[in-house]
This record gives sequence, C-alpha cells and structure tokens, in this order.
Amino acid sequence: QASSGTRFGRRRLEGRGGGSHPDSRESRPQSTAVAVLAARVLPNGSGPRAVDCSTAISLVLIMLSVACRQSAPVEPPVSADAPRIGVMAPAAAELLVALGLVDRIVGIGDFVRDTRDLARIARLGGYDAPSLERIVALRVSHLVTVESQASARAHEQLGRLGVDVVALDTASYEGLVVATTRLGHLFGRESEARALRQRIQDDMREIEARVHDAERVTVLFVVGRKPLYVAGPGSFVDTMIRIAGGENVAADAGSSYAMLSLEAALARAPKVIIDISDNGPKALRGRALGHWREYPFVPAVRDERVYFVDPDVLGVPGPRLPAMTRLVGKMLHPELFGEPAAAELSPGSAP
Repeated sequence: QASSGTRFGRRRLEGRGGGSHPDSRESRPQSTAVAVLAARVLPNGSGPRAVDCSTAISLVLIMLSVACRQSAPVEPPVSADAPRIGVMAPAAAELLVALGLVDRIVGIGDFVRDTRDLARIARLGGYDAPSLERIVALRVSHLVTVESQASARAHEQLGRLGVDVVALDTASYEGLVVATTRLGHLFGRESEARALRQRIQDDMREIEARVHDAERVTVLFVVGRKPLYVAGPGSFVDTMIRIAGGENVAADAGSSYAMLSLEAALARAPKVIIDISDNGPKALRGRALGHWREYPFVPAVRDERVYFVDPDVLGVPGPRLPAMTRLVGKMLHPELFGEPAAAELSPGSAP
C-alpha cells in the first residue's frame, strides 16, 4: 500500500505474463492463472481467496498482453508445409485472423474469446497450463503466446516435443507493431502485415490529430479493484489515453500496471474513470457511478463521468487498437467523438 495519498505502493504487478479473461460466462471453466496471479499480487502469507474472483480474472485479461520486453528474435519463415497454429493469447489470435491465417489455426486457449472466425476450434487449456496432450494430438507446429514465468515450464516441454513456441510482446503500442511484423514474417504474410501495420498507425495518427487542440482530460483507468490496480506508463492503455486526448493520472507509476492505494487514486482527482475490473456475468456496464458513488468529491463522480466497460472491449491490444482508442475518445471528448452508446461498453460489442 502507498504510504501517502499521492505515492504508489512498492509492490507492483509483474511485467511478465499473465492471462486474458475467458469469456467468463458461467459455463467456461476458470483457469488456474487466476489463482497464480492472485498469489503473486497478495502480501506474503495471504491466499488467493483474498482477491475478488472477477477482479482477478480481469487482471489476468489485461496482463496477458504484458509480455517480455526483450527484443524479439528473428525467426526463419515457416517452410512451405502449412503450419498448424495454436494460439493462447487473445491479441495474437486477433492478429492471426487479421493476417488471413484463420485457416491455419487448429487450437485456441481458454482465454481467447469465441468469434465467428474461431467458432468450433478446439480448446488448448488454460494460459499458464496448456494441455500438452491436446497440442500434440492436434499436431500443432507453432504455439503463439506471450512470455510468462507461470508457463515457462510448459513452454520448455513443448519445445522438447518439437513445438515452436512464439512469444509476443503486445503490452505496448510499439510491441503490437513489432508483433504484427514478426507474425507476418514468420508465416509468410509480409504484405498483409505491412498493410495492417500501416492501417493501425494511420488510424492512430488520425485520432491524435482530431484532439490536437482539445484540453487534456485526466483519466483513471482501473484494471483491478481488490486490490486496486491501474494502467500505468508504457502500457497500450497509456498510449490510448494519450492519443485520445487524455492524461493518465497514473503516468508516474513505476510499471505498466501498478497497485495504487484508493487514497492515492482519489487524491489525483480524475475527471474521467474507466473501470474494466469486473468481467462477471452480472457486472455493471455503461455510464454509471457504481461503487464510485461513495466518493462524490472526485470530479469524475461529481460529473457522472464514470464508465464501466467489459474488459474484452478495451483490454485486448490487437488490430482493434484504433477502434478501442476511438471509444476512449468518446469517453474523454464526446464533443469530438460523440457520447459512447451503452452497447459499445458491453460484452459482444468489441470494436
């Protein structure tokens, strides 16, 4: 916890690995990644039960994009034999679909959301505990994921079995651009990757130009509630806020996703609060005060500019990043982008 109202606590969420929220309707089994992540962020001696389950799963979602920050190795392109791809990370799955590789995907992780393109594809298990039996049975040649301490052992085992584990960094906007190029090179989709990368960059520049003369709006972006975790500097969320004409009140945090005391969050007096911390089936969605109504002295609460958004909508940094940034722009500058519709913030409405 922070020792004062304006300083971050010392412990922060690790920047390596995590998971993405499964489409956590009650029929979807929960991954052990929730317990692993909860165990990481709790003080010594605390158990996973101390973290609210839906908050933990949402943290897993936002942190699946947080990969190893090392420079990506240059892999040789895949041979002429058609690759058989398994994909564990939601952002990577969306990138592969955008690059025209959906017909090469033979398995997806439990945290990859169901879409028309990925319907009826076999599941490969939890992010941190992929099913080696299913991966081998499906003859997966490449497993696309992100670096994670929790899944390192499984990745090593897969490597010994001849599976090429491709770990991406989509934690930041820059990492997303590199990941797009890397996948295009690896799977022979260089021209598609160039076109996708150019579209993403052009769209982001267009959004930034639209808010060039607008007043910066201070924003608190909440990714976990119990305990309170917020998006910090270097995250793709931080980039979305900046390009959409906002100022991240957690810009001085020491990591991309950091624990922040409630007192510190309130003291920073955000004008807008965006809360993606709850992915439960009955979670509040839309422009509403929710539990934040207890703090009417905060400008965002006083002016009723609190938005509860499904983590699938704003938590997957893939080809949808420009559309996600425009949605953030609607919450920060409705005079320029229009007010967001409630349906845009709910499950199944990902941009």
